[in-house]
Amino acid sequence: MKRLLSRSVWSTLMKGIIALSLGLLALVWPIIIISLLVVSLGSYILIDGVFSLVSALRKRKTEANWDWLFLNGMFGIFAGVLTFFNPFVIIAAVAFLVLTK
Repeated sequence: MKRLLSRSVWSTLMKGIIALSLGLLALVWPIIIISLLVVSLGSYILIDGVFSLVSALRKRKTEANWDWLFLNGMFGIFAGVLTFFNPFVIIAAVAFLVLTK
């Protein structure tokens, strides 16, 4: 039990150090960090869209509502590609969503 707790403490400590380091980097180089976050978000959205599209195509013969999953996949792919070609649109959209809540 002690061994398990000691591993947990070290992993929690490492997560905290990494989070603190990223926070300090964001203060020092905000443009680079925002760019990195936009690229990461765009990659995630694109990959999620591809997986949704593949899942919809697999379910098209067995499920009645596969078309919504297909549209979700197409929208995800479009948004992911848009992120790479025009990242400022995504920055503005995320800022709008954050500031209106």
